[in-house]
Amino acid sequence: MNAQPKDLLTAREVADRLNVSLRTVWRWAGNQVLPAPFRMGRIVRWKTRDIDRFIEQQLPSSGGPGQRPPGNRE
Repeated sequence: MNAQPKDLLTAREVADRLNVSLRTVWRWAGNQVLPAPFRMGRIVRWKTRDIDRFIEQQLPSSGGPGQRPPGNRE
């Protein structure tokens, strides 16, 4: 697998995409909240598709067109 630079994200880029601090990215990585990063020696990168998938999984699922979210239906 030949990953191109655009296919890999730095911790700063991950933080920007997730709108969290750099410290939070490292904490989440340590707690395995984020997908595992790709490591080459001291260089740590995340695959863009893994972070995009993580973001999609965090979004609330919609019930589809015309459906109301669950809740009080008075």
